[in-house]
Amino acid sequence: MKYSIKCPLCNQSMTIDAENDDTAVTAFMEEGKSHMKEQHPNAPALPDEQMQAMIRFGMKKEE
Repeated sequence: MKYSIKCPLCNQSMTIDAENDDTAVTAFMEEGKSHMKEQHPNAPALPDEQMQAMIRFGMKKEE
């Protein structure tokens, strides 16, 4: 299944393939950390729990 999310800071879309919601959150955590480091190096890092909640709220399943 495909999942997508947009960065709340720059609206860049990210899309991944994952088997379920939990796998998607884990993948977006990795993608998000890399994206933040490259695109928003001056933004403060979020705690993992806060980032996971933000991802779960913002991600969409594409059928």
